[in-house]
Amino acid sequence: DTKIWKIAMWGGMNDWELIQKIQSKSISLEEYLDSNKWIYARGINSDSQNPDFIPEKIINTKLIERYYTSQNASKVNHQAYRNIEKKLFNPPYVLMKEGQHKKQLAASYIDHFSYCKTSCYVFNGNVETSLKKGLVSILNSRLTTYLLFLTSSSWGIERERVLMNEVIESPALLPLLQDDTLKKVVSSFDSILSSKKSNSPFTETDLKSIENKINSIIIDDILKFSINGKTTVNDCLEYSLDLFKNKEKSKALYPVMQKQTIEYGMIISAELNDFLEGQDLFANATVYNINRFTPLMMIKLSFTEKQKEVVISKDYIDDELKKIDQHLWEKETKNIYFRKKLNYKIENNIYLIRPNQRRFWSQSMALEDASELILEILTGN
Repeated sequence: DTKIWKIAMWGGMNDWELIQKIQSKSISLEEYLDSNKWIYARGINSDSQNPDFIPEKIINTKLIERYYTSQNASKVNHQAYRNIEKKLFNPPYVLMKEGQHKKQLAASYIDHFSYCKTSCYVFNGNVETSLKKGLVSILNSRLTTYLLFLTSSSWGIERERVLMNEVIESPALLPLLQDDTLKKVVSSFDSILSSKKSNSPFTETDLKSIENKINSIIIDDILKFSINGKTTVNDCLEYSLDLFKNKEKSKALYPVMQKQTIEYGMIISAELNDFLEGQDLFANATVYNINRFTPLMMIKLSFTEKQKEVVISKDYIDDELKKIDQHLWEKETKNIYFRKKLNYKIENNIYLIRPNQRRFWSQSMALEDASELILEILTGN
């Protein structure tokens, strides 16, 4: 698959398997639109050589907002454009920016007649208004953000944009919506719509609460994700996407909290114990209290005949980890170095040593590391 390199760059095998699972549940958005009376296209394209018409007003792309864009965003126009099917812009229609609004995907509900430029994608047709509101909600959701961030050829590589073909190639969630779940999504959307049209719009906290309801409907009610599936999506957005957005200021690079290493230890030992079920052997995790400035973090997995809770060791290992860190750097080119992670085995213990950064000790990384260890056990490495 041509997209696997992107998933490998920002995610892991769990992401690849989850995306494959999502895709297996539904046809593509393009297939759904083509078979259900929708029309879709990019916005109008300027043409000074062979002018077809001069639109009276065009939506200013910079003023497009998530969920709803008012008439105030439509500006008087004097430039000529190529002709396009006028009914594409009959209200209401769904508009999605090629770029982003405040570093987020931006799909918007347009309830007035106005053209938009080629930097926007328009979805319309002889369908129920509730389906258009549902599509806006899905395109703005965390799940669509997750899917497009890991599959778009531009976002995360060149600039913050997604292409039209990438949007319509994504799985269509609309046909998975039952009447009751569609009503729930539309109800939440209408709350946001009313807020944006009012003189006292939602606060960020209130808006986030409504969005969480929509995200929960998509992930829990429609796709019925397992805990591991939810963890995979959340950690990708919280760490990988945050690292792309905020670079060296990302929370993904913050020192690890002990609570996080305990959760990591619980998950990786649970995954290993599922694999070892019936073998009278259990993986038990020991975590360490590391200074926030220590470059590495370590967890010990001990294989014993009894299952135990995660142990918090009082051993001071910071100085040893600093020594180990000096040997984990590998020079690739003049100015590029790679830092290796380390699995060290001795007797019935495995020591997992990683950089002291939150992205390496997330719950989804515990799942990835467990899979790697199981593979090593099976292959005898």
